[in-house]
Amino acid sequence: MSAYGLLKPINGGVCEKSKLRLRCGGELIFRKNKEYKGGYALRCKNCSKFTAMTKGTFFHNAKLGWYEIFLLMLMWCCDISVGGMKRLSGINADHTLIDWSQLLRDICSWKLLQVPQLTRIGGPGHVVQEDESVITRRKYHRGRHVRTRWIVGCYDPLYERGVIVHINARDENSLIAVITEHVLPGSEIWTDCWRGYDYEM
Repeated sequence: MSAYGLLKPINGGVCEKSKLRLRCGGELIFRKNKEYKGGYALRCKNCSKFTAMTKGTFFHNAKLGWYEIFLLMLMWCCDISVGGMKRLSGINADHTLIDWSQLLRDICSWKLLQVPQLTRIGGPGHVVQEDESVITRRKYHRGRHVRTRWIVGCYDPLYERGVIVHINARDENSLIAVITEHVLPGSEIWTDCWRGYDYEM
């Protein structure tokens, strides 16, 4: 979990400097300490100062215990509803369960955006369905002027994976850019035969 920034490394970290420890920078080691969450903390070899493993991480301000946190993470990964989480975990505060579910979604979304390969779909032997749609425009050309906004969706029915991308213009260059970035080579692309798709990759 330390590789994803969720926890500090168990050993080998460096003690941070502060007003009381201007010359510190000693190695942090894993030690028992009942005063910290989970009963463990990181201790500096030089100044003997303890630091919470969660400091500066995803869990730093969490008020739940380790058992509740990992139980919620497990249930979220199993796609259990908030009502199911409430029954299984014994946590009766709906806002807590909703906040944690939203936080886990945000982390997964952030990770997907950091690794573009994870958002690429299709490949040899795969069919990728692609279509575009407008999401904002003036109705009947009346009312205040709003900017027309388009999105493009690509979907791989074999793996049941898809991606939706906002584009500035509905034209050939924009569609090519979406396919190049999000669809793997060798895919068979199905479209609605709009003229903007009349090109060869």
